Amino acid sequence: MSSSSSKLLLGLTASLVAYRLLAKWRTWRSIGKHPGNFLTFGFGNLFAVFALPPIRWISPGTNFFWNEKHAPFKKYGWDIFSSFSIWPGGLQYIIADAAAIQEVAASRTRFRKPVELYEPVLNIFGANILSSEGEEWKRFKKIVSPAFSERNSRLVWDGTTQVVAQLFSDEWGNKDRVTLDDVAKDLTFPIALAVISAAGGLPQYFFCGFGQPISWKDEDHCPPGHRVSFKQALQIAAQNLVVRAAFPKVIHKSVPSLRKIDLAYEELESYMRGLIRERLDSTDKVDRNDLLSLLVEHSNEGTQGKSLTDEEVMGNVFVFLMAGHEGSEETAALTLSFAFALLALYPEEQEAVYQEIKSDTNLPASEVPKVANEDTTLTTGNLAGESKTIPVPKGTRVSFSLPGIHYNPRYWTDPHEFKPGRFLDPNWPRDAFIPFSAGHRACIGRRFFEVEAIAVMVMVLSRYKIIVKEDPRFAAETWEEKRARVLACKATGVTLSPKRVPLTFIKR
Repeated sequence: MSSSSSKLLLGLTASLVAYRLLAKWRTWRSIGKHPGNFLTFGFGNLFAVFALPPIRWISPGTNFFWNEKHAPFKKYGWDIFSSFSIWPGGLQYIIADAAAIQEVAASRTRFRKPVELYEPVLNIFGANILSSEGEEWKRFKKIVSPAFSERNSRLVWDGTTQVVAQLFSDEWGNKDRVTLDDVAKDLTFPIALAVISAAGGLPQYFFCGFGQPISWKDEDHCPPGHRVSFKQALQIAAQNLVVRAAFPKVIHKSVPSLRKIDLAYEELESYMRGLIRERLDSTDKVDRNDLLSLLVEHSNEGTQGKSLTDEEVMGNVFVFLMAGHEGSEETAALTLSFAFALLALYPEEQEAVYQEIKSDTNLPASEVPKVANEDTTLTTGNLAGESKTIPVPKGTRVSFSLPGIHYNPRYWTDPHEFKPGRFLDPNWPRDAFIPFSAGHRACIGRRFFEVEAIAVMVMVLSRYKIIVKEDPRFAAETWEEKRARVLACKATGVTLSPKRVPLTFIKR
């Protein structure tokens, strides 16, 4: 490239950056210079969010919201702060204000879900309930809702207790002490897979040997015609959703780790097509309300406005498989891992739960961004008790910070302390607790997870006491250091997961 061409390119780039900066300044002035940050690569940039460290003026860094929690809101003085970036362009508000979150979540017309941000990650096989909006989303929800009914809660409860009981008989047996180096990998992930197979209508042989019932003693089996097992393909795909979308397809073949990810997706597609074909060819006419049956049934129904294309069936099967492994903060496997870790770190709380289980002999069986569709406003508050109304120009991205609101001292006393008893207060701040999001787009599988989690906790805690694995390497660490080590997090896929939770289960 000639010197003059280089200078021209440099000049054009500088002009573009200057133009965008000027536009940002004008927008900032139009919102009353509401405090916030200015970034080169903003929160909507996958590369910045999942690859770059925190660099002032450049990127927020990985795990920004979890690492910072409520600190940015305290820094800027309000429970909504603004964020301007060059890539992607535009204004974004980050919210940790309960009233503002409920207002955004409740409105279907003023704020829409920016499906364009979800499509590269979730529309791999077809449109689905997570990456859709408006009438398309309503159609998907109507089809799958019966799978999350109270009737199916019994299926989830029975399936979960059966899976855990089989763990006790097959794997833990009569052992007085069981130590796991990674609770998510060795315990909660296999449980979640087995439960989603039962409630989702997937054949059990997908999680062990073909034609064999689920057993904790089985290793992964790769059936004829496949290069990896279904379990392996699902795990790799779930952990690399964002990685696959962040790198151009053209470079995948030249990078071994990306080739491995591509293989997992190819195998997962083959498994899913086989699942759908098997259900279509089935002569079993029993009325079923599991996810797979409902999706396949509507692929054949042919009723205008209700039927699903083959791609939509594939797309929805895919996202529900991802939800069973790698969803958001409500993900069963990861949430249960954190729950077991916290109970091990806080033995007095664990004992309280155990006593509650013993006393109850009749146990029951049973971050979503938006975009403003019009110019509007939101009202926020701060720790000083002040309130402020801020303009929200049309096209503004609005995101909820779940760690921000869950660690907000306006709503929670000692938010950094593990105090399950706070939820026994009849006046606890329900609007400030949104692990399943809020409004009409809240997680459709909330009840599914709650039933599964309660069943697992009851089964395990009624038989075992949980402690952090003893390790001579950490004999001199303080309790605070132990807590930080056990609860250390990493970003995988689209969720936050524990790096490794080493626990010991002692028979009561």
